[in-house]
Amino acid sequence: MLALRRSLIFGGAALAAAVAAVAVVFSLDGPAGSAGASSDAAALEGPEWALVSLGGRKVEGEREVSARFDNGQLTGFASINRYFGSYTVEDGRLSVGPIAATKMGGPEPLMRQEDAFLRALETASAFTRSGETLTITTDAGELVFTVK
Repeated sequence: MLALRRSLIFGGAALAAAVAAVAVVFSLDGPAGSAGASSDAAALEGPEWALVSLGGRKVEGEREVSARFDNGQLTGFASINRYFGSYTVEDGRLSVGPIAATKMGGPEPLMRQEDAFLRALETASAFTRSGETLTITTDAGELVFTVK
């Protein structure tokens, strides 16, 4: 009987510790699949992001405008051209640039959109990720992306 009582006491303590550990894990803001918003560098990295809104305007074009953040390097497609540059995240603040791009031409509306996107991206100051949505705050308004 003493052995059974002892196993219940120790088993109960182990169960309580396991429940507490699970509660801690679920309360953390993780970058992927998290219900809460996050603004650490890990929240940017990993997926390829598709731009859905540029300063409140819907994005045009047959190909998705995209961004991929990977260990300080930013790459993507900007409407007509591919682009690349660097980024840093420090104290929840995002800095991007300088950005370089290929120099192909295209339809004027897409060229204007590309120019606006790249100029806005270089003025990035903050970001938040909530689930599969990334919002980057820029001088031109918000850039809203979803996981591609």
